[in-house]
Amino acid sequence: SALYLAVEILDLPPGSEVITPALTYAPTIAPLLRAGLIPAFVDVEEGTYNIDAGRVEALITANTSAVLVPNLVGNLPDWDRIRTIADRHGLRVIENSAHTLGATLRGTARFVGPTAIEVDGTRLQARHFLIATGAKPRPLDVPGAEHVIAADQFMELEDLPPRILFVGGGYISFEFAHIAARAGAVVRIIDRGEQPLKGFDPDLVEKLVDRTRKVGIEIHLGAPLVSIVKSGGFLVTAGTEGGLQEWNVDLVVHGAGRVPALDRLDLTAAGVDANEKGVAVNEFLQSVSNPAVYAAGDAAASPGAADARGGVRGQGRGIKHAEREPSEARIPRRPQRRFHHPGIDADWADGGGSE
Repeated sequence: SALYLAVEILDLPPGSEVITPALTYAPTIAPLLRAGLIPAFVDVEEGTYNIDAGRVEALITANTSAVLVPNLVGNLPDWDRIRTIADRHGLRVIENSAHTLGATLRGTARFVGPTAIEVDGTRLQARHFLIATGAKPRPLDVPGAEHVIAADQFMELEDLPPRILFVGGGYISFEFAHIAARAGAVVRIIDRGEQPLKGFDPDLVEKLVDRTRKVGIEIHLGAPLVSIVKSGGFLVTAGTEGGLQEWNVDLVVHGAGRVPALDRLDLTAAGVDANEKGVAVNEFLQSVSNPAVYAAGDAAASPGAADARGGVRGQGRGIKHAEREPSEARIPRRPQRRFHHPGIDADWADGGGSE
């Protein structure tokens, strides 16, 4: 019925060709024949039994109007490639997902109701949603913030610049600063607070700061970022007790913390309460304002849920039991290690730390 409606709604030109896999079944072909369309058969991939996306383009002619592809026997074809080919030739795409659930939709998702999302125009309804969007670098509200690169971009560098400044005194800054300094770069860390690595034992942090300075890394505390100006390299200005201080550097790296990546989800449309720490959840890691929604990892404003792996396992238990008896999603003790020299550990279950 769904395929019949799709073909009718698209109102494809009678006599035009619709590309579809040769391994097929009557419900796929019948709507085409009823509408006066001509099936053009493409072979399938060995092993998946889905349409061979690499052979689709060779069958396209001036008379081709669409591609009708089923997801078959639990497998998926190369939808990205099929969509690219169809867009290049102006073809309609019809997907039959009756045989395969759990496909991945690539795009930007947003809520359009309490139990509905939309991904680049495709609307999906479900009884439960799990938000596991992670975190993103905290926005820096200063002139020139667009010149700062994120941690993942730092890891993708092909060459290490000679002068690097890290904004923020978090563990990302310290870990990467030690790597860069030992690779020969001149490294600085600026932090607006009086103590970096908040959340770790202050005595251990003091030892780490001392050791960090001994390897040649400059640490400037009580020095909030003021501006970044591109000038060949970058001119970075920060406030200090003695007034403004400037440094000429070749690279500025964001290490000033991360915030939940929720801004594009339109949580208001789903009635999901959230704050600067993430989605407000109960002891079942379930939204306090919309029981259809759960949150995982950095997206959840819940103690201990920052570990996405532990969080997702917790949400899985919560959703599983939501259909029967609710069960508290227990977050285990999560020891953490930060890889500086010396390394420091913390057990977030009790806030302790050790060297």
